[in-house]
Amino acid sequence: MKVAFLVLAHRAPAYIRRLVDVLSEQGDTIFIHIDKTVDISSFEKTLSSQHSTHLISNRYPITWGGFNMIRATNALLESAVTWGSFDYFYLLSGQCFPIKSLPWLKQVLSGGLDHIDCQPMPQLSKPLTRLTKRVLNDVKSRALRRLGGKILNLMPVADIQVSLGLLPYAGSQWWCLNRDTVEYIREYLQAHPEYDKFMRWTHVSDEMYYQTLVANGPNSGRISNSLTGTIWVDGERSPEIITSSNVSKLLCQKVFLGRKFETDDFALLDIVRDIVTGATAIVH
Repeated sequence: MKVAFLVLAHRAPAYIRRLVDVLSEQGDTIFIHIDKTVDISSFEKTLSSQHSTHLISNRYPITWGGFNMIRATNALLESAVTWGSFDYFYLLSGQCFPIKSLPWLKQVLSGGLDHIDCQPMPQLSKPLTRLTKRVLNDVKSRALRRLGGKILNLMPVADIQVSLGLLPYAGSQWWCLNRDTVEYIREYLQAHPEYDKFMRWTHVSDEMYYQTLVANGPNSGRISNSLTGTIWVDGERSPEIITSSNVSKLLCQKVFLGRKFETDDFALLDIVRDIVTGATAIVH
């Protein structure tokens, strides 16, 4: 089984090198999108000897909740699909790190499921206003974002169910999809450019874009949970940073990747690697 790992990164070349060294241990291939606002030269230098890793040339400036996150992800998918024949495509961030072994991952993937969190909207944390209220999250200037949003919201907004025939779904941004599901997504997007036009001005589109396509697609009956785990505290908007004091909560989850690690905590990464390889036992 061949996996294409798709990494969205914007900092910490040394951390990314550690990450890809682990992900490539069984000959799998890593494709990395580096935020366009970041100097890529340090990544090129750090990863120059890693022949299983490709820094894609099609880069976008990414802001939280903006549609450029989708553009970057689609660029990663296109690079991987055109590069070679992969069985699975695994999207991850530059603050993920494996907490299970690659053989464990491939045993799970042998079941042929798509691993993506998909729940019908509205949800408590993902209301329908994410779709119906137009936003300009890719614009860095707060004043321009507010002005542009007011102008956009003067125009009528299409209903996704009526205009596109899709029921809206949402979930975690991080997924691992089978090749035929990825091919379906690519074919759908080529045939329906209006989908991107609709999603372009939505809020945090990366938590709805692929989820809606997969849940409405031909393989909707084989969806399983995401294989990327986090630690959440009720009421918080972001997951906890993984430290030596809470890492055991993450290691007990049935997931391949953990998120979010501090990108300079190499001592913790070494501990996690020892646990994954069996050199150290999990301490609760």
